[in-house]
Amino acid sequence: MVVHPFKILNVEETRVARDVVLSLHPDHVVDFREIYLQEPEKERMKQYLELEHAAQPGQSPTSKRPPRLAKCQYDIIGSDKIPEYHESVIDVELRKRVRHEIVGKEHQASLTLWEFQHLVEACKQSKEFQDAIAEFKLPDGFELVVEPW
Repeated sequence: MVVHPFKILNVEETRVARDVVLSLHPDHVVDFREIYLQEPEKERMKQYLELEHAAQPGQSPTSKRPPRLAKCQYDIIGSDKIPEYHESVIDVELRKRVRHEIVGKEHQASLTLWEFQHLVEACKQSKEFQDAIAEFKLPDGFELVVEPW
């Protein structure tokens, strides 16, 4: 079955993208942030949609179908334990990386949802934080929310 170019990646496509990235960094810890569909370029999609909507005999939308691409955002953690943020685009059908960018160690990638939770817990357990909150003399039953944004 032919997958429509805008359909989100299925589990197998996601696994292929993951495996390609892992194979390119065999001696490092790879911490994936996200893997999702890299939408096709506009011009390629226009050609595909023209054929799809024309439904003309002898022409097949599969002949102009854009490649299935997975955008992978991840950290590479080496011996210095400092995450280095990477972004790769993987052609799922060819099982090959087609684009790659290293953002580097000097920049911090945006926090993931699970990192938000770690941050909230670290704040709540911090003696400095607890002491600062105690200065407010909040009433009983007051709900304190740590907002990482």
